[in-house]
Amino acid sequence: MNDGTLVVNGSISGSVTVNNSGTLAGDNGNVANVTVNSGGKLSPGGIGIGALTVNGTLNLNGSSILIVHFNSDALAVDGIAVGGDLNIASGATINVSDIGTNPGSIFNIPAPLITYGGVWNGGTFEGLPDDGYFFSGGQAYQISYNGNGSESVVTLTMLAVIPEPDSAALLLGGLGLLFGMRRRSACESV
Repeated sequence: MNDGTLVVNGSISGSVTVNNSGTLAGDNGNVANVTVNSGGKLSPGGIGIGALTVNGTLNLNGSSILIVHFNSDALAVDGIAVGGDLNIASGATINVSDIGTNPGSIFNIPAPLITYGGVWNGGTFEGLPDDGYFFSGGQAYQISYNGNGSESVVTLTMLAVIPEPDSAALLLGGLGLLFGMRRRSACESV
């Protein structure tokens, strides 16, 4: 597939190759094998939350894009069930967004994103090592590629983030502290 979007809501008995400018979207369908090449996109839920089953192998090649949706209102995340091997090549990227309005309801709960029945090749998404942290859409996430070490699952966790105070507040606080210490010092020397 070279262009456009293919939404799978049934079964495709053959393999699907997604090339530059193409998108394979899931709507609770299944495919034999999937290869996503440079510039191609895999969106298991399309524009919402959904699932895609890959009966064989999933190959995410360099510069391919995995698009993932969380729905914090429904406590749901897109999912891919791979019956065979999971191969993530160097340069593959992931783009995550929350389509809900209540992210606090799912903070710090690992959600299964990709389960696989075969072998994971050890590859990771660009700049995201196992148990790595990243920001996407203004939200912090953590990715784990093999569950707790004995599971064949890639999990994604939406993290609670404590915002840092802005620079002006820090500056005013520091100036107030210095003024208070100077005043106290002046009173003690009299």
